[in-house]
Amino acid sequence: MTALPPILKSRGWRWSRHLGSWYVQRSRDAAPKLATINATADALRAAGFNVELDIDASYRPTAEVEADKIARHEDRAATLSAKAGRLAAREAAAEQHATELTERMPLGQPILVDHYSGYEFAGQRPDYILSCQLTTQDVIFSCQTETEVTGLDKDTKAVLKALKEAGFEIRKSKNGHPMVYKDEKLITTFSGSASDPRSFRNTLSYLKRAGFQWPPRR
Repeated sequence: MTALPPILKSRGWRWSRHLGSWYVQRSRDAAPKLATINATADALRAAGFNVELDIDASYRPTAEVEADKIARHEDRAATLSAKAGRLAAREAAAEQHATELTERMPLGQPILVDHYSGYEFAGQRPDYILSCQLTTQDVIFSCQTETEVTGLDKDTKAVLKALKEAGFEIRKSKNGHPMVYKDEKLITTFSGSASDPRSFRNTLSYLKRAGFQWPPRR
């Protein structure tokens, strides 16, 4: 019998340690990908597995979906902040080590290049450590920047302006993401970035179901 993982991986399935199961990417809170599901089932049966399909096509409530999305953003921000802290500590240790090596080198002495002398390597070591520090600082900055909410793009700003004019209420999450309410009910949450067009389209679909007209009628 063929092993299970190669069959699933070849058809777009991925293993999630968080869920403890196999899943299809970008399939949550979306219509079931029947072509992928049926093709996988056929391949498993051909490999000798007994397969029964039980497909749940129901959707989670909008508020639950948005709360889950915000929680994932906050978890990622916390993970990146912790990584930035570890890299900062590593950078401080590298700087201290470079300083100690520099202080050990006698000033004004010729460098004897032979296999008994370690001064040539010691002289190069601080420069190497400095280059590592600069690289570490770049990574720290990248991690810290990613934990911050990026500026809203012009399309999102235009939609938010139209929402206010249409009577919707705009609030901010703890991470600064715009949250759209109507009659004190959460409709959806903007990601705060234009880097994910699919997320933006999904957000608009939730708003249209709540009666929002986009683009506005002229």
